[in-house]
Amino acid sequence: MLQNLLDVVTSPLFFVGVAAVVASVVVFDRLSNKPKDTKEKKPTATEEPVDYSNQTIPEKTFSLEELQKYKGSKPNEPVYVGVDGIVFDVSSKRDVYGASESYGLFAGTDGTRALAKSSLNPEDLKPFGSKEGLTEKQLKTLVDWGVYYKKRYPAVGKLTY
Repeated sequence: MLQNLLDVVTSPLFFVGVAAVVASVVVFDRLSNKPKDTKEKKPTATEEPVDYSNQTIPEKTFSLEELQKYKGSKPNEPVYVGVDGIVFDVSSKRDVYGASESYGLFAGTDGTRALAKSSLNPEDLKPFGSKEGLTEKQLKTLVDWGVYYKKRYPAVGKLTY
């Protein structure tokens, strides 16, 4: 009896069977467990992001100095961006507008000129809010950015210079 059990356990067919069971368990486990992603949930194909296109711009005004308070330096602080005279709350995309993120230079400031120039160079932010010297193409780009922000982010006020 012991010899029969030893023959079964040491047979190549036994190892193939065990390997198949282990592989099945691993595959099932990976398919049934949701990823433990701590980043912001992205909309699925059936779940559309909120469309703010028809929003009314609040009457609240922000100076450039006041806007600088909204860089989102702390996790629970809002992140605001000024675009063509309108201030948007981009806190929902902190992973993009955070201090060390790709668009972090726009956080807490007026991104009008740099967006018009499609630039991530901090020098291109100034003079803040000015459209002077922008080309027709850059002005069109700025309009496109305005539409983008108005659709995707809630406006929280207007920027004063």
